[in-house]
Amino acid sequence: MKTTKRFEAISDEQLKQRQHNLENKNTTDNEKKAERLFKQYLAEIGEDLNFCEFSEEKLDKHLAMFWFAARTKNGQKYKIRSLETTRYSLNRVLKRYGHKFDISKKECTAFTASIKAKPMKMQRLN
Repeated sequence: MKTTKRFEAISDEQLKQRQHNLENKNTTDNEKKAERLFKQYLAEIGEDLNFCEFSEEKLDKHLAMFWFAARTKNGQKYKIRSLETTRYSLNRVLKRYGHKFDISKKECTAFTASIKAKPMKMQRLN
């Protein structure tokens, strides 16, 4: 009777490749979710869905409003960490389409002001 090993033997290179593939899949999935969520917000307010072509001022304004307006499907507020993941994912989407506005930086914009205000507001509500 032939016995099989319960655990697969993998090399260091195979481990690195699998980790890389998983990381890329997670990143891609997060980008798709973030883009879909922001487009749903834009559709709900009757705005053009092609946000990658917005001017910096228009994008900044809509991101600032989105930051406070975003809710889960059941109407609950998102956790700050979820919104941060959405922020960085949207930034990668914008970069992929050649947009110059970097929403990951701490520049003084309406969006970054909203980011700073949201945690304080959430703490007061608890």
